[in-house]
Amino acid sequence: MAVVPTDDPNLPTYPEYEFSPPRPKSKNIKFDKKRGLLQSAHEDVSLYYEVFYPEGDDLSVQKPVIIFYHGIQEHFARYCHVIERFATLGYRVAAMDMRGHGLSTGKRAYTTRFSYLVDDAQRFIEQKVLTAEGMNPSKLLLWGQSYGGLLAPHVYLRMKPQLATDTLGGLLLTSCAVGVDKTLIMKLQTPLGPCVSALLPKLALTPAVSPSMMSSDPEAVKNYANDPLNTRGNLAARLAWETELAFRALKKQSAQVTCPLYVTHGSKDVCTSRKESKAFFEAVSSQDKVYVDTSLYHTMLHEPERETIIESMEEWLKERM
Repeated sequence: MAVVPTDDPNLPTYPEYEFSPPRPKSKNIKFDKKRGLLQSAHEDVSLYYEVFYPEGDDLSVQKPVIIFYHGIQEHFARYCHVIERFATLGYRVAAMDMRGHGLSTGKRAYTTRFSYLVDDAQRFIEQKVLTAEGMNPSKLLLWGQSYGGLLAPHVYLRMKPQLATDTLGGLLLTSCAVGVDKTLIMKLQTPLGPCVSALLPKLALTPAVSPSMMSSDPEAVKNYANDPLNTRGNLAARLAWETELAFRALKKQSAQVTCPLYVTHGSKDVCTSRKESKAFFEAVSSQDKVYVDTSLYHTMLHEPERETIIESMEEWLKERM
């Protein structure tokens, strides 16, 4: 059974402008795509997703499926230049905007509980990836960028007991937010986190990094700042505290990660902690793991040198998927 691309006019649509860098003409990017909505189990939120297939893909044949998780205050379309390449290489790729992000509904860049994000991700895998969209995975690989790099390991740990050992084929983490290097203000705020989160959950309290510090490329900075689907400004108190709890929980469970692991981080990343990503890498029990150190900024897949990282990711996938 071949993919039948769909374009339901009732679905939300991304504005017609480029969120992500140009596709190299030499790569001959070709793919099929389907779009849809998933109803969350929490707070009446509709979650927008897209699934990408190799052009003319035969869904009766099992293939590896990559599930992508984007960062906080952004959306998955910013990474379609990589997603489309993976589909062109023969992988099936699924991506969903987190609640309050992109074309999903919900208060912008906010979640009442971090566990709701994990629940949404699990629901997406169970109801769409494994069933409704017929992606027929031979393996699942979870790829997380930035905050998605915190979500992906939590999803892995949640689903590990219910899936066959070889079904969860790996974690691929780029600029992962498994911890942050706290400023003095953040250190002072942390003890107050539970109280502020409970009393003033939507107070925009925790400082966010300026777009100008996310990339060395002025064009990438401009595109990020001008993207109407990105959220700018400080993080809400509830989100900040739930994230702190997620950091702590992952640190306690890191040794339970046993799948193949790829982590890459940049020395000029001031959004997330390179030190913490290295600590996570060392703490996991995976026998097959690769850490790629770079001198890049946080949005490394938008950096002028992005091709080196993308090719490194492709090579890692080719060897394991």
